[in-house]
Amino acid sequence: MRRILVPLLVVCTVMLCGFGCTRKVHITSSFPSPVVETLPLQVGLYYSNALRSYVHAEKKLDGSSWVINLGDGHEQLFEQIFAAVFVHVTRVPELTSFEGTVPALDLIVEPRLDAYTFQTQFDIGIPYHETRLRYTLNLYSGTGTLLHSRAVEGHGRYRTRGSGTSDALRKATIMAMRDAAAHIVLIITDDDDVKQVLHAQSARTTPHMVYGGP
Repeated sequence: MRRILVPLLVVCTVMLCGFGCTRKVHITSSFPSPVVETLPLQVGLYYSNALRSYVHAEKKLDGSSWVINLGDGHEQLFEQIFAAVFVHVTRVPELTSFEGTVPALDLIVEPRLDAYTFQTQFDIGIPYHETRLRYTLNLYSGTGTLLHSRAVEGHGRYRTRGSGTSDALRKATIMAMRDAAAHIVLIITDDDDVKQVLHAQSARTTPHMVYGGP
């Protein structure tokens, strides 16, 4: 009799968790630094409160509830990628006038998370969790004037193993963040405004030759 009751108890526990438990996922990770040529720019990095405290809560059709905390993970992600892209990165507390800042900033970057969506294995019918992130990357001049905004997306998918659904979602989210980071690096390094700042800086620092006449 005990051999029958124990498996039944396990099955019932799993079913109850699927229909009533809240799965909490905290996104943290060490992200690989991109292999790029570092740009000789002094850059300010601004995080809004919305980004630093971003939490996504959702209840799925299978009855499961999810709470995903992405704030810490984004700070880790952007600190690492921008530290590799620019020679010097400084956190700025707010977007105001930066006239007279020492050292003077060449650019200010503000990443914003606009949307986070995910699908579990129950949603898509295969043993994977899938996530998508949509960002806006705002680029400002060194004095705080908005130059332009770019939309960036990231996609991640990770196979579920056994009952580790929370871990699978965490890893799928990290994959989506890395995917978006790769796009951000390409955008920054090929951006016309960034190139213009680099050109202006080069013109200031290049010594001018003066030739004396007879």
